[in-house]
Amino acid sequence: MNHLDEEHMRAHVVNRQTGLRVAVLLILSLLPATALAQEAVVPQAAELHERGIQLFQQGNYRDAIQAFEQAEQLAHSRTNIMNLARCHQELGEHEQALRYLDRYLQEPNLPQDARTRAEQMRQQLQQSGGGSLTGPWALLGSGLGLLVVGGVLDIVAYVRSDPGIYNQLESVSEYDDWHDGTTNLAIAGDVLVGVGAAVAVAGLVWLLVARSRRGSERASVPSLAVVVGRDGLALHTQMRF
Repeated sequence: MNHLDEEHMRAHVVNRQTGLRVAVLLILSLLPATALAQEAVVPQAAELHERGIQLFQQGNYRDAIQAFEQAEQLAHSRTNIMNLARCHQELGEHEQALRYLDRYLQEPNLPQDARTRAEQMRQQLQQSGGGSLTGPWALLGSGLGLLVVGGVLDIVAYVRSDPGIYNQLESVSEYDDWHDGTTNLAIAGDVLVGVGAAVAVAGLVWLLVARSRRGSERASVPSLAVVVGRDGLALHTQMRF
């Protein structure tokens, strides 16, 4: 091989290396819009999810919901969906909890044990009204309202029975009106007090039973736990579910 051939070969190698460098730089220039952007999103989603776990454990379910929703917007995770269902369950918002459970059960490649537990949780929510305490609280409030009204009527009847008012009466008809009105007020007040007390007691018993049932249902549903792992974009906290 003469000197001219050697120079030609060196030029060819340099041109190939230059072409490879240009191709690599071109590929890297596209990464920030795709893979590099995803890498930045994943840790932020994991941080939001961990914050949601902490808020949930503190009983701050509203802020936990916000954290899980933000994490879900950055990087989808079925764990986000289940955690949102759990937060709404704790708040007694069974309709929202059921909607998230339905989304969770539609997730592809869901492990069978997780699917079974999610279906059990869904069944419990449906059977108990989702743990909602609206009914017992409404009944208790109605009973207390009747007690207040009955008490007011009894007070009015007591005031009307003052001997000073009786001494001011000038005729039999006035006495009859006064007597009948006072008696009717007292009877109505006593009836409302009795009914109100019964309704309030029923509402209180219902409330205690519902809270006890909610407690047993919570115990049967695994709590949230932080276990961070990396699987591409699925870097998120996992749930013992």
